[in-house]
Amino acid sequence: MWALRQLCLPRRTGHWASLALGVFVASTLQAAAVPQIGYAPTVVREVTGTIGEVTRTIVVDSDVFQDEQVTTGPNSATRLVFKDGTNLVMGENSKLKLTKLIFDPDPSKSKVAVDATLGIFRWTSGTLPSKSYQISTPVSTIGVRGTVFEFSVIGIGTTVVGVSQGAVDVTNLRNQSVLLHPGQATIVRAAGVGEPPPPPTPPGPPPTDFVEAARQM
Repeated sequence: MWALRQLCLPRRTGHWASLALGVFVASTLQAAAVPQIGYAPTVVREVTGTIGEVTRTIVVDSDVFQDEQVTTGPNSATRLVFKDGTNLVMGENSKLKLTKLIFDPDPSKSKVAVDATLGIFRWTSGTLPSKSYQISTPVSTIGVRGTVFEFSVIGIGTTVVGVSQGAVDVTNLRNQSVLLHPGQATIVRAAGVGEPPPPPTPPGPPPTDFVEAARQM
């Protein structure tokens, strides 16, 4: 996998056409009053953004918007920075929707909510109160109490969460929760057909394959 620090732009002939299209789409979204909630300072290879029926190529310094689904391709990655300073890194073959990002002069009225459906991610919180952040996956909700953590979504939603700094609450669809501290991880598995959602696994060391995938971002 290309490390995110190996910053590059697509080198195919159509790059400038893609860049022009991306600028046009971004301008159209701004004119339509779709809230701009951050930008992408780092882009590696193939990254796209989709709102409704419109898909564009995201390049370095592209704005990103509320309700936009950001998708990375094979051997691709991106880093998004939201208006509060939150950094969100997406590894290859990842999908995430920017569902609700409200930035108010009163931090207590601000809200950052995203919906991750596939892939590997690293989250570094910004300046808002911890209760302002919420991350959803198909089988869990991650409540942020701290600063830096990684999470992955695989298959039909199985979610792994590992904490590097601070703490997070991980809750399954039956409101069963675990609290993770640095060095700890949990797995929330998708339920079988006709079965109730299993609880998050007890806090423990992160799985080896998860650590390796996070390291390669």
